Parts: sequence; structure tokens; C-alpha cells
Amino acid sequence: MARESAEATARAVSEVVEISRRLLGEDGCPWDRQQTLESMTPYVIEEAHECAEAIAAADRDAIVEELGDVLFLVVFLAELTEARHGATLADVARANADKLRRRHPHVFGDQKAQSADIALRRWEELKAAEKGTAADEPLGRYPKALPALLAAYRTQQKAAAAGFDWRSADDALAKVQEEIGELSAAHASGSPAAIAEELGDALFALATYGRHAGLDAEQVLHAAVRRYRARYTRMRDALIARGDAVATAGDDALTAAWRAAKQDP
Repeated sequence: MARESAEATARAVSEVVEISRRLLGEDGCPWDRQQTLESMTPYVIEEAHECAEAIAAADRDAIVEELGDVLFLVVFLAELTEARHGATLADVARANADKLRRRHPHVFGDQKAQSADIALRRWEELKAAEKGTAADEPLGRYPKALPALLAAYRTQQKAAAAGFDWRSADDALAKVQEEIGELSAAHASGSPAAIAEELGDALFALATYGRHAGLDAEQVLHAAVRRYRARYTRMRDALIARGDAVATAGDDALTAAWRAAKQDP
């Protein structure tokens, strides 16, 4: 399949820019005209998650739609930024293009990167140098609103890029088992503080194993939640069909109904 030309792509993006400006214009949409950078922030987070969900589902049409929503938000926020701070969408695009060229010297310069790990390590080194990362923050900063498992994944990536990582998934799994043992000991102690600490360490270790296994723990957990919800619904429906309910069924009946629900695809 031939790739669309850069010119055709630019025309399509320009159309989104024009629509955004029309919405924000004097005769535009009253709701859009009331929005600010702050009021739009929740939508950025929501659309990013919807885009991730479409990608996880491998749904082409959904991916196209959700990427379109993300593109519109970028354009819309750039228009709001220009109104408040004078920085245009062109400024945003140029700054990003300059950054991408700087951080890919093995593509736009004369350096070489023999592997993805080397390319990532170079990116992190250049990013740290550009941002002047403080000595007490060698792994850089991350948004505090980032989901915890995703924050663990990105933190581990940065540590790995610096050369601090388990050598294999087997080693990472052994660490999971060690942390589960420590969690069991904390549970036996009855100390809420110890349990919280060891539970956190166990989750972090699981994220590490997932990364070595080529999996994103955040996405894997979302999939597990979806499976649980579907199974719970099947279990509840089965109980209702025979005149029972989750709240009144005994332990044996719940266990049997749950096992049956797990057998369904």
C-alpha cells in the first residue's frame, strides 16, 4: 500500500486546524469558546486512554477515530495556547521536530545505534542533558498523575537504559517470588505499613517481569479487569437464571458458578 504524500497529509491536518479555529471563532461553538487549557486537561487524559484501548483491541476503525480525537485535541490546545501565551501550532511542531532530530543523532547525524536499547539509552542521556536533570533525580521526572503501573514501567525503562536491570525474565520472575514471600511475612506480622510496602514492592516486581516478558503491566491489568467483569456478569446471570443471587448463594455455589463462567470464551 503506497503511503500518502506529505502534502496530502498536510492538507488534511490543515483542515482540522481550520475547523478548530472556526469552533473558537466569534460565530463558533459556545461550548468550545468557553474552554481553557485547564478545562481541557481531563479530555486529554480520557482520549489518550481511549486511544490506548482501541490499539489494544487492534480495531482499525476505532484506532483511526481515536487518533483523530487526539489530533484534534493537540490542534485545539495549540490554539488555546496561542491565545494565552502566543505560541502557535507551528511553534509546537517546529520545537518537536528540532527535538526529534537532536535526539536521533544516529538517524539525522553521523552516529550509529546498533540496537533499540542503545538508541533508547542515547535518547535518555540527551534528554537528561537538555533538561539539566538534577543529580538527585537521575531517572528524571514523571507526571504524578501517571497510572502507577505505567510509572513503574517507564521508571524501569530509564533505569535499564542506564544499565541497571535484571538480565532476563527468569531473574525478574525470581524477584517476584521473593517479594511475594516478603508480602506473606508482612501479612503474618499484621502490620498495615509493612503490608503496604511489600504489596507495592510486589506490584513493582510484577511490572518488571512483565516488561522482560514483552508486556505492559498496565495493559495486562486492564485486560484482566475486562475478563473479570465479563466472568462476573456470566456468573451473576447464571445464578439469576436458577433463582439465586450473588448475595445469597453459598460459597460452594459461587465457586461452581465462577468456575463455569471462566470456561466460557
